[in-house]
Amino acid sequence: MAELDRTFTEELFTEVLESTPCIIVYSQQAFECSKNYLKSTTQTAKEIFESILGVHQCKIIYKGKNKKDFRKYQFIIEELKLSIYVTPRQNLTEFSLNYISDEEFVVPTDSSEYKSMNLKFMAEEYINHNLMDFLDRNDLMTSYREIKDFCTSLLSLKEPVREINREQSRKMWKAYIDGERALNTDKKELFIVEEVGSIEKEHYNDRTYNTLTLKVKAPTLQERLTSAIKSVQATKYRNPNIDFVTNNKGEISFVGYVDITEEILEELSNVAADNCYKVAEDVKHILSGSLTLKSSENLDDLLESINSNLNDYDPNYSYADGVYTFNNDSQALYLEELIKSDYPETLTTERRTVIVASFKSNQNIASIISEIKEMPGVIDVLDSVSGQLLIKTQGKSYLNFNSQAIQSIRIAACRAIFTPTDFRPDVQIEGLSVSGNSYIFTSNDSYSFFNTAYEMHQKVIAAYDNKTFIKKRIRLWLFCNSE
Repeated sequence: MAELDRTFTEELFTEVLESTPCIIVYSQQAFECSKNYLKSTTQTAKEIFESILGVHQCKIIYKGKNKKDFRKYQFIIEELKLSIYVTPRQNLTEFSLNYISDEEFVVPTDSSEYKSMNLKFMAEEYINHNLMDFLDRNDLMTSYREIKDFCTSLLSLKEPVREINREQSRKMWKAYIDGERALNTDKKELFIVEEVGSIEKEHYNDRTYNTLTLKVKAPTLQERLTSAIKSVQATKYRNPNIDFVTNNKGEISFVGYVDITEEILEELSNVAADNCYKVAEDVKHILSGSLTLKSSENLDDLLESINSNLNDYDPNYSYADGVYTFNNDSQALYLEELIKSDYPETLTTERRTVIVASFKSNQNIASIISEIKEMPGVIDVLDSVSGQLLIKTQGKSYLNFNSQAIQSIRIAACRAIFTPTDFRPDVQIEGLSVSGNSYIFTSNDSYSFFNTAYEMHQKVIAAYDNKTFIKKRIRLWLFCNSE
C-alpha cells in the first residue's frame, strides 16, 4: 500500500513514507516492568509509549526465546534512542509489549542479523481487545495479509552471534555467582595475600581477558579435607585418621572397630564433595592390628632354668634369639624331653637339622683336564677353586662321552649358542632365548643335549628362511663336578 504525496513551494517539501502497520497489545504490567529499563527520562512509561505511536524507521533484532519459549524481538527506534521489546502473539499478526528501554543499544554489523524497515506503530490495551474489531475500526481489513506476512517474516531472523555469546557469558557468570554465594553462605574465609603478580593477558574461547595472579596463604585441599572430616567425625568416633597415599587418593581409619553405616557414608560424601573429592564406591571394612598371647610366667626365668639344666647335662651348646645350637642329637633330645615334661603348656620346640660335610676327590684333576683338552673340538678347560670344571667346545665335533676322562666327571649343564650373520631381534624361536645377537639353548641332560642342539640349529636356519648364513660353530658350556 505505497503512498507518496508531494507538495512543492519555494520553502516546503513533504512526503509520506511507505510503512507497514505494527499492532502492539499492551498491559499496565508492561509499563511497570519498563520502570526498570528507563533510566534517563522523567516521563512515565505510558507517556513514552504513546509518543512512539506513529511511523518510525526501525531495526528489528531477534533476541532469542523467553522462559515460556516465545520468541523475543527488539524494535530499535534510533531517532528516539528507544527500544521496544515484544513477543509475537499466537495469531502471528500482532505483538505483546514486554517493556520499553532507553538503555544503550548495539546494532549488529552483519545486515543478515537484523531487519530494517518503516513501521507504523498502533496499539490497544489487551482488555476487551479483538483483532478483527481493531482492524475494522482502523480501516486495516485490506491490510490483514500484509500485517500477517510481516509478522511471519520475522521468523527467519537468526539470533546475532554477539547475543549468543553474551547469553552464554551471562549463564556462566550467573552459575559462578550462584555457586560462590552458596559456598560463602556458611563458609566465609579470609586469606592473607602473600604476593601480587603482574597483570597479563589470557586468551580463552576466542576472547582476551586481563588476569591478575595472587599468591595467598591458604591450606591445601588435602589439609582442608582432613580438617573437615575430623571436625565432623571427632564428635562421634575416636580420633579418625586420614592418610593420603597420593594427591588423588586418601584413606580414612578409625581407632577401634567402626561400622561404616549409610549415615557415615553420606556425611563423608558431603564433606568430600565440598572439598573437591568424592568417596570411593567400593568402601571396604578392613580390621588391622595384632593379637598377643600372654603367659603369667616370665620367659627370662624359664630360659634361666632351661640353661641351668642344659649346663648340667652338657655345656657344649650355644643360644641366640630363641634358637639353641647343639653338636649332637643327644643334646637336642634332652631339650625336647625337658620342655615336654616341665613346660608343656608354655613352650614348644621345633627342630632344624643342618648337615655339614666336605668331600675330596680321589681323582687326579690335573690329568683329567689335560686329557679333556686334547679331545677334538675342545677350546679350553677352566678349573675353579670349588672343584668345578668349565669345558668350552666349538664346531661340529661332539665330545666322546665314553672316554675315561669324561666318565670320571659329572656333567651338570650344557649350553649351545647359535649366531646368525644377519641377526634380527624380531625373530623369536620357541625353545631358545636371546642374548645379544645370538640364540641360546641350555639343557641339564647331557645325553640328549647334542641331538636337541642339532634340532635347535635347524630351527634357527628355518626361521631365517635358509637365506641367512648361520655360523656352523656350536659352543658348549659344560659345568662339571669331579666326583
